[in-house]
Amino acid sequence: MRWVKFLAVFALMALLLSIAPGVVRADGPTPNYSDPSVVQSLVERLGKAGDKSDGLWGTLTPEAKAAVVRYLKVERVAVQATTAPGTISPLVSGCTAWRGFRYVGYNYLGQALWAYNSQIQWCSNGSSITSKSHQRWAEVLQYFWSFTGHIGESEGGGIGQTYYEYWTQGAFQLCFPGVGCVQYVYPWIDLIGYRDLTWTYSYGQ
Repeated sequence: MRWVKFLAVFALMALLLSIAPGVVRADGPTPNYSDPSVVQSLVERLGKAGDKSDGLWGTLTPEAKAAVVRYLKVERVAVQATTAPGTISPLVSGCTAWRGFRYVGYNYLGQALWAYNSQIQWCSNGSSITSKSHQRWAEVLQYFWSFTGHIGESEGGGIGQTYYEYWTQGAFQLCFPGVGCVQYVYPWIDLIGYRDLTWTYSYGQ
């Protein structure tokens, strides 16, 4: 009789498992956070959660939180000189098209997180600068990064001088709900245009 009871219990367990398999592993398999696509999907879920992202963040495991932070932190920067084509040749007009610089922060996968941009334009009569202008702007390209503003600028030279210089600096920060900010960056760009319409640049953070 003992073996009959054993078979009955076994059959009952099998029935329960067939009806409610989630009882055994209700939370499903553990996500593979070494897979960038898994982390990217999680970052998008958090970013789109809006005001509810704080609560969602609180449900994550320490492994998941570490993977998200790593995914969004700056691992390297890249820079690129940029120009906007002019309608008239500088040699004819005595003016440049816009000359600028783009400073970009990337994560460990090479995905852009933010960018800081600066441009100048100037004219010359061959001996000195006759007009000048500049513009600057920031781009936020990933969730949880924010641009907190331009924190500095200065000009040198200018009209009547042999060069025109424009320096600017911006501030970005990476912050998470319930954690605070984990990374700050302060990229700066310095552009110099000369009376012969050549130009140079430097940068840093």
